[in-house]
Amino acid sequence: QAYVPRKACTPIHRVMGALQSSPDAMASTCTYKLSYFPITALGEPIRATFKLAGIPLEDERIPGVQWKDLKPTLPAGSQMPILHVTSGGSTQLLFQSRAVLRFIGSIGSYEGSKLYPEDPMTRYYCDEVIEMVEDVRPLFVSTFAIEDQAEKEAARLALVQPGAKMHAGFVKLNERLGKFPFAAGDKPTIADAYAVMVLYIFQQPTFLDGFPDDTFKDMPNITALKDRFCSLPPLKEYYSSAEGIRQPFKVA
Repeated sequence: QAYVPRKACTPIHRVMGALQSSPDAMASTCTYKLSYFPITALGEPIRATFKLAGIPLEDERIPGVQWKDLKPTLPAGSQMPILHVTSGGSTQLLFQSRAVLRFIGSIGSYEGSKLYPEDPMTRYYCDEVIEMVEDVRPLFVSTFAIEDQAEKEAARLALVQPGAKMHAGFVKLNERLGKFPFAAGDKPTIADAYAVMVLYIFQQPTFLDGFPDDTFKDMPNITALKDRFCSLPPLKEYYSSAEGIRQPFKVA
């Protein structure tokens, strides 16, 4: 399905205007399509949040070769993931993965509670964990510039060794995740989706070469959160046949 260039899109306030900004109406009346690469990374928290909220999602997985052809049809500087929000025949493209995640969490609920909390302090705890993950995630990006494969893998391995920058961030996150059953309290939120799905790109099996299979071996709160979050019935079903890079999200 072809992308819709921005000049052909209806502004989001017009797309949503007929719904009178009702989150429940936006969840049930609009249709959604996610465009992202066929990997986990920044797309997987969005996929998991849609599934947990019970909101139907068309999951379009675009190979890198195809993305090169599609990117020129989008506004300059556009990156995936992209969420297509359609209502009444009009479509708006939403960019920026964490903004998209908060949007979904604001319209989607699990067992009666919004996945992006409405209570200010609970929302703070939610955002706190997301930002703590973001303190760590970009630290590996420079390794993409290393051309020698063995050198690249060695550099990534070094990042998660005790005393290294990423390892220190993981330790801090592990300590913080011991505060509540879930990242922001007693109920799951988008912070759990973001923490679990992003952190596990740094432990095999993953699409990133060089990271070991025991990155979180001494971090029980991170592994416990992954198991607890992925054991929620909608996610347990979603990942029941997961293989390869999604296999860590499959729970017994």
